[in-house]
Amino acid sequence: ATGTGQGWPIVLVMGMIKILAFIFLTSVLTMTATTTEMTHGIELLLKPLEVIKVPAHEIALTNMIALRFVPTLAEELERILKAQASRGGDVALRQRQWNPFKAARAILPMVVPLFINALRRAEDLVLAMESRCYMGGKGRTKFVQFTAKPLDYVVPVLAILLLVIVVATPWPSIHTLVPFLGL
Repeated sequence: ATGTGQGWPIVLVMGMIKILAFIFLTSVLTMTATTTEMTHGIELLLKPLEVIKVPAHEIALTNMIALRFVPTLAEELERILKAQASRGGDVALRQRQWNPFKAARAILPMVVPLFINALRRAEDLVLAMESRCYMGGKGRTKFVQFTAKPLDYVVPVLAILLLVIVVATPWPSIHTLVPFLGL
């Protein structure tokens, strides 16, 4: 902030850039790797922490299940929104001044069915895993064995090097990056 109260555009622009960068990087990750590859990767990254009793397999499995549930929950939310709209419910928050209590009251008819359906699906998943005698990561073998290639070691080193460069480099002010803001 500049001290005159006019620094909010800078904060807004930088916040939007951060959010867009996060969405872009997440999209790149999820579009270039399958959920199985990501699960194996997370498990391999967390494997050294098993020395201090961190359950690497369970964390990786939880991550995979969460990733696979996202599209299902999005479809479920869309179905609930259409059902609420067909019943005459107000699915859009059309208010001039945002009131958290009114917003919660408007969102509640959509959140409750979504959570109930998510919990029902989670319970079905638990029953399916129990019926298949799932016992956790101990003693499990993998159908696909991934082996590291030289490039697999070069990429993390380059990523860490890039991170160090980004952190160590002084960045110009927002005025030089975006001169059209006129601040």
